[in-house]
Amino acid sequence: MLWQPIWFLLRRLILAVVVVQLGNTFIWQLSLIVFQLIVAVIIYGNVGPLKVRRANHVEVFNEVCIMFVVYNMLCFTPFVPDIEVRHRLGYVVCVIVSINILFNFSGIFNPACRRLRFMHRSRKARAEFFPKREALNKKWDERKAIRAEKRKKRREEIKLKREREEAGLSEPNAPSVFEII
Repeated sequence: MLWQPIWFLLRRLILAVVVVQLGNTFIWQLSLIVFQLIVAVIIYGNVGPLKVRRANHVEVFNEVCIMFVVYNMLCFTPFVPDIEVRHRLGYVVCVIVSINILFNFSGIFNPACRRLRFMHRSRKARAEFFPKREALNKKWDERKAIRAEKRKKRREEIKLKREREEAGLSEPNAPSVFEII
């Protein structure tokens, strides 16, 4: 869909205008940023512009976390004059940002952990299969050696037969002395 790229560029434009044109009015800056965050949550939540459903949910979670941080930024204005309250709200912002980071890292590490688990299972299966494979390889090698011996004997018989034919001891299709007796 075309929603996501258009909204992505529009948000960057709104942010640039807010920062440059409304530099002295902190309340208006926060109000417009909150407005764009609400619109982003509505777009990602209802329209679902991304192809993967989980990606839409991740975007909604990220926008909500940013919204909570921006709401806490309102408390760092002259509306809250107590320094101790601002200090405690700083910890709340740190917790929200940490939760957001952990959530996004879990999205990165979860597939990696699945791959590691699969590799461990396949290695374990190979370790269980290895003795069986060794026994099969041993049988195969024994059969191979028996076949090689049979081929060697056959070649020797053919070689002796050719030597006799060349020496004139027997005719090619004539019965041998041992066959007559």
